[in-house]
Amino acid sequence: MINFLKKISKHPAKKLYIWGAGPLGRSIADALTLVGVRIDGYFDNAFPDGREDGEKIHPISYLEKQDLENTYFIVGSYREKEIIAQLREEGFTNIYCQCELAMYYHEEFPKISFEKCDEPEVSVLVTAYNGWNMTYNTLKSLSENENQCKFEVIVGDNCSTDLTKHAEEYLENVKVIHHEKNLRYLGNMNAIAKEARGEYLFFCSNDILFTQKRYIDILLAEAKKDARIGMITGKLWVPFKRKYDVHSVYIKLGECEEVELDRPKNVENMWPIATIIPDRVWKEMGGYDTAFLPVYYEDADVEMRMIAAGYELVAYPFAECIHYGGATDKWDNNDPQLLKNRALFNARWEHYIEQEKDKRQTYVNAR
Repeated sequence: MINFLKKISKHPAKKLYIWGAGPLGRSIADALTLVGVRIDGYFDNAFPDGREDGEKIHPISYLEKQDLENTYFIVGSYREKEIIAQLREEGFTNIYCQCELAMYYHEEFPKISFEKCDEPEVSVLVTAYNGWNMTYNTLKSLSENENQCKFEVIVGDNCSTDLTKHAEEYLENVKVIHHEKNLRYLGNMNAIAKEARGEYLFFCSNDILFTQKRYIDILLAEAKKDARIGMITGKLWVPFKRKYDVHSVYIKLGECEEVELDRPKNVENMWPIATIIPDRVWKEMGGYDTAFLPVYYEDADVEMRMIAAGYELVAYPFAECIHYGGATDKWDNNDPQLLKNRALFNARWEHYIEQEKDKRQTYVNAR
């Protein structure tokens, strides 16, 4: 990506801006400048009329003067989801979130070919909303991961406006489902899971790189050992956090404690990002509960329902991949839907989390 941005910044007709003039945006700009990328200034919703302060913060109205095709944005703000939506509404398409800076940028997309599979054991389910370069990298990484199990790949497209809407042209032996409207993560995953033919479902975010060979094989072998396993996933290294996204157990309602992974352990809260779920368990749960539409807490809820039904969520440290984070749906603490779904989750599970501590401790210590 850095080499691509260098080419952009050297092109006389192209402009490259950072959206976000706060500490995050400034740090991204500083890092890019150090490696030879020229930044043409900043935009920031906190300064709609612009500001002259060292590097120029342009007024929002300045967008009207920009050539849609030749203007590029790197979003360096914690309000990333809202800003990307704002830019797309203005007609801009060359928009990159911070996690894309660490990924290889493809100016061309050679076809990725998967082996044709008539009787898959595993169905790999990928949800996507724009971010084609990330989705492509994820699928390319999967195709090179050397898994020996028989698997199919299903991609659910939430009405993307980038090359995701033409994904079939770049993928061979992959089923691509283009939804008529944006179902967000919850609806997308429920929909494409119904198309799965495998005995096991592999939930695959579109911002993953498989760095450990045969990642799916490793988890699948463990899942087969114990019919009580409802979910199993590995360690997720997050470069921008400079740490692992570690799975956790509840201390009390609304507060979790991370579980350091030195051996396989039962947890109560898990990132369903590069995760195996037996299809029979998913169907028994009825998938994600649509009461949580369009997003937030649907994963925490289905995990608690699995535990209540006698299944275990296993964090397995001997499989590892990279998770860049937030390519499909970012957590937005300012979204009223978050407060609504948190209240729904708390009402459902307060008794279990707060009152049944001995039962929970027995479950956590069972593995």
